Amino acid sequence: MNQPHVEATGTPVTDPTGATETAAGLPKWRQVLQSRKVWAGLLALALTLALWLLGELEGAEVVEAVTWVVGIFMGAVALEDGLRGLLGGDRWER
Repeated sequence: MNQPHVEATGTPVTDPTGATETAAGLPKWRQVLQSRKVWAGLLALALTLALWLLGELEGAEVVEAVTWVVGIFMGAVALEDGLRGLLGGDRWER
């Protein structure tokens, strides 16, 4: 049986069946759902939407909040990737 090829760097590799996996052997969508950063970002966006629907925030404040959430998420991902590269990849995986 063909086992999917997964690189040790954590780079997703597509096997002949089309399934994409990460170095941990998890499908990419499952790894995303296990990310605390994703859930924190979604919670922040949901709270922003709720406050806007309740009339507590105006349009410009919603745009500012979404900008902050996206910026913090991108910064956290960049920091994680930078530390993974600095520390040698596999040692940073949990």
